[in-house]
Amino acid sequence: MEISTERRTEIRQIADFILENKIKNIVFVCTHNSRRSQFCQVAFAAASQGLGYGSFSAGTEVTRVYKSVISTLENIGFGIESNELTDNPVISITQEPDNTELCSLWSKTWDDSSISKEETLAIMTCSDAEENCPYIPFAKGRIPLRYEDPKYSDGTEKEEKVYADKFNEIYAEIKLLVDFIA
Repeated sequence: MEISTERRTEIRQIADFILENKIKNIVFVCTHNSRRSQFCQVAFAAASQGLGYGSFSAGTEVTRVYKSVISTLENIGFGIESNELTDNPVISITQEPDNTELCSLWSKTWDDSSISKEETLAIMTCSDAEENCPYIPFAKGRIPLRYEDPKYSDGTEKEEKVYADKFNEIYAEIKLLVDFIA
């Protein structure tokens, strides 16, 4: 996937902030914590394995991880384990070939106790969250890295492709971020 020079510069600036401020944890924030922020959490966890970074996602309100996020990750080849008995199930994500546990996904707000509050950077993945969540007290910084919401395709014949394309876009950019900080 081609990443524009402008976007590469934006990602480089985030990497520089991470390195200069000795950030060890990234929380990706989006309004509902159901799509983009979840994709970012998985992408960062997968790309940064073994580097000692924590990867989290959060929102300004709780919903649940959207079903197409889960099916997209499964179709790409991640292992998925979920307990669907709750309104907001926890989904365990593993990576082949050795079933390495990457992270657990569920919808939560930025102040959830599972999110590390130490050496943390908040990356805002949507403009709505950026506007409605102006302050995250534990974060050493709050930086936008916005993505178009794939929900416009929900319920259409293009949904599966749109979600796969969105994850691939996010993964390519998050992988570049990790390459810059590694």
